[in-house]
Amino acid sequence: MIIGNLGMDPEIRHFEDGKSLGRLRVATSEVFTDRFGERRERTEWHTVVVRNRLAEICHKYLRKGSKIYVEGRIQYREYTDNSGQQRFVTEIVATNLTFLSPRANRDEHYAPRPQQQATPQTPAEPQAQNPAPETPPASEEPEDDLPF
Repeated sequence: MIIGNLGMDPEIRHFEDGKSLGRLRVATSEVFTDRFGERRERTEWHTVVVRNRLAEICHKYLRKGSKIYVEGRIQYREYTDNSGQQRFVTEIVATNLTFLSPRANRDEHYAPRPQQQATPQTPAEPQAQNPAPETPPASEEPEDDLPF
């Protein structure tokens, strides 16, 4: 489980069989005091893999800087890059992902809002002539603090 911010917009790849794969770069930070009493911040970067429908949703609604909560499992892979170097990768394969950024902070291009029709502004109507009903006078006895 991690909570962090996206360091870049989600990347997504589509395959011929209709499936999709997305990658998110998530930064988690911690602030601590070192042994000399100085305040330090350490940021760790994580690669999160999302698949199929979850990948599509992330691509549509998340942007760089979005705060997310991720649950998943750690996966280790190795591969040989184009230059022949052996590379090792640690990823989080997401099983659950929750958006924590407010909807208002998301880019409108990726999260279109329903169009609202403008309503004409009318001046405030005067208050009704009927006075508000009076509240009954408070009892002289102290209230019990019983829950029933």
